[in-house]
Amino acid sequence: MTISGQSIESRASPTGLKRTSNPLISWICGALLVSTIIGNHQIILYALMTTTASLNSFTVTERIVFSPDSNEFPTELSQSSGTTTNELSRHSRHIGVFVNNRTAIGSQNATARFVRPTSQTFNPQSSGTGPFTTQRAHVKFVPYPFKTIGSGEDAQCTWQTIGVNDTNMYDSTQLAAFHEGVCIPSRVKSSFHIFSSAEAVECLSPTAQSQDIELIISGDSYMKQLFVGLADILMSKKLKEDEEILGSHQRNHIVGVAHSLLRQRRENDSSYPLVSYRCENECYPRQGPFSTTCTNCINSLTSKAGSIVAIVGAGIHITNHTLDEINRFLTNTQKIIFVSGPSYQTEKVPQEYRSSNSRMEKIYYDLLPNVAPQNPQHPFLDVFQMTRSCYMKNCSYDGGHRSRYVNRMKAQLLLNMLCEVIPAK
Repeated sequence: MTISGQSIESRASPTGLKRTSNPLISWICGALLVSTIIGNHQIILYALMTTTASLNSFTVTERIVFSPDSNEFPTELSQSSGTTTNELSRHSRHIGVFVNNRTAIGSQNATARFVRPTSQTFNPQSSGTGPFTTQRAHVKFVPYPFKTIGSGEDAQCTWQTIGVNDTNMYDSTQLAAFHEGVCIPSRVKSSFHIFSSAEAVECLSPTAQSQDIELIISGDSYMKQLFVGLADILMSKKLKEDEEILGSHQRNHIVGVAHSLLRQRRENDSSYPLVSYRCENECYPRQGPFSTTCTNCINSLTSKAGSIVAIVGAGIHITNHTLDEINRFLTNTQKIIFVSGPSYQTEKVPQEYRSSNSRMEKIYYDLLPNVAPQNPQHPFLDVFQMTRSCYMKNCSYDGGHRSRYVNRMKAQLLLNMLCEVIPAK
């Protein structure tokens, strides 16, 4: 975490803290650490005994420090999904309560979150459209062919954590993104926006936009995880307590939970966004011509009236098909955003899949970033670059499927293609 811009480094031990030397220590007369375990929740309280003047000047935000070459990892201290922004801010100004309710699969111990050491501290902006904008008049849905955020070199980015001086200015979704890590493409760095949950809902709301809007996400396991990341943002909560997805059974279960909760919200409130995962068998090219089965399924949905957006990706599976078939799919399928596969951390990929990984790297790194922008009929969402730069140990457990926070960042990329923030005047 950061106190007035200085960092305190926490390590993997659930009760151990290591302070880096900084001038602020001279202001602190003493510290009391009380660690209480309640069920699966670890509650860490810092009681900082200071003068009244210095206490009032403290701004506590979260910061992670990580050296890629170190064997010692920091433990994430994050708010639970039930803690509001105001509660977090109030605690941070006074006693500093942080709740970590993540548990490892099959374990009662809190999981560790490891991210790149690059970090910044920002004061909130009062207007504008950058990632740290706090006030806006309106969020507008951008219809097909949507906005472009670039691909290939234009989509390259560096993962970083962001410290903010006033947590009241952001919602829990934005604060979590700043804490866990963001990766902003170089081409749109000045205009890229980290969306709050309310902003994302407004962008995709048929009532707020005065038009029918539907998002359909289709494809393989990587697209399922993008769907879960988007659901986390829209619902302003980390589904299933943000447990990491470590296999297909768990992935399908969380997708089912997300689908059910989003549908319930929509049934209870017709102004809520309509977002679903569809055409699973047709657009997961295990068999049959991808350019026929997936195209027919998507076109049957997007041919309806209204702004129906299909977001399709087939990742490594599509590399087993010919480039001609990929081209036919892109040419014949209507109103889609085609999503790249991820970059792979080869050392984690099972040996039998490494040749497919090599082919996919060639297609997504060398070919599609150059081909896709030439044809606005199939907008291209390049997540290859952001996953390529995410080399930290907690980015992926198997070299391909990414951690939940990375998939929420993928969803932020998607929202930046679909939504435009209109600055406050």
